[in-house]
Amino acid sequence: MIQEPSSQKTKVCPTCGTRLSENATRCLVCGTELTAKAAPKSKKAESGMQASRMPEITLSLPAALGALLIILLIGAAVVYFGLRSGVTGTTITEPTAEGTATATPTTTPTPTETLPPTPIPTETPLPPFDYTVRAGDTCGGIAVAFGVSVQSIVILNNLPSTCII
Repeated sequence: MIQEPSSQKTKVCPTCGTRLSENATRCLVCGTELTAKAAPKSKKAESGMQASRMPEITLSLPAALGALLIILLIGAAVVYFGLRSGVTGTTITEPTAEGTATATPTTTPTPTETLPPTPIPTETPLPPFDYTVRAGDTCGGIAVAFGVSVQSIVILNNLPSTCII
C-alpha cells in the first residue's frame, strides 16, 4: 500500500506523534497544547531530555538455534570428559559393624494348624423342562421367560440355527 503525499500541510504532536492539521491548537489524542512557534531550546536542555535506550541484540532464528546447539555441545563435552577422566569426589567409607554386648532373644513363632479348605457350593443342573409352544412364541421370548440361552433351546430341541418354530 503506497501512500501518496497529501496536499494539506500537517504538523506532528511533539508528545505522541499524531499527525494533525496545520491550524490545530490542541492534540486530539493526548490533549497537548500546540503553540504556533515553539521557542528554540538550548542544546544543553535538549540533550538532557533524550531518554536512554537499552541496547538491543537481534539474532535470526537459525543463528539463535546454532548458538544454542554450540552451548549444549560444549556442556556435553565437559560432562563427558569429566566422567571419563575419573573425576572423583571424597571417597565413601563403608561403615563397620560393631558387635553387641548382649545377645537379643528372638521369639520363634509356633506353627499354626492348617484348616481344610471349605468346599464352594456348586449349582446343580435342573432337568429339562417341558413347555408347549403356542402361536406367537419365539426362541428369544422363551429363553427370557425361563432364564436360559437361545442356544440351549436350539440344541435340546434339534432346531435349525435360525430358530424357526
